[in-house]
Amino acid sequence: MTVLSAALLIFAAFILFQIIVVAYEFRDRHARFRRAQEHARAKGKPLLVVGRPGNNRIKVYTCGDVTIDLDPGVLKDCPRGGCVADVRSIPYPDGYFGAAFVSFVLDYLPSVHEFERALAELHRVADNVVICYTLPLNIRWRFFGRKERLWISKKNGQFHARLRPW
Repeated sequence: MTVLSAALLIFAAFILFQIIVVAYEFRDRHARFRRAQEHARAKGKPLLVVGRPGNNRIKVYTCGDVTIDLDPGVLKDCPRGGCVADVRSIPYPDGYFGAAFVSFVLDYLPSVHEFERALAELHRVADNVVICYTLPLNIRWRFFGRKERLWISKKNGQFHARLRPW
């Protein structure tokens, strides 16, 4: 085996691994959305979706009873229940939602303080908060993401964030 063929084999394995990671993230996001939907239904309250589903090339989830996003496109993507709002200041009363589903939104906040503020706001308006975030194994996001500012993780049932070093 030549050095070039070995390098190509390693590169192909790396690409395959990344495809598996991204596919897992899509599958996990779908499962978390369903869990949030079921929780909201069980509580007899509306489902809040943070982050419009129109941003996804592949529709992994749909609009909630209320869907908020900073992008006014949420009004087009979710004509019933679309709302232009910030996750750090949700215009609904305490405990209004049975569940909140947050899909790859918190990674874009500018600081850990803003992450904590958003998390507190989500817990204020919803009985259950379900958060999707990028896995550390997703190399494209981890090393080449330009807009994402935070690395989010979950340890001992608690969400944590830290600033990306670059």
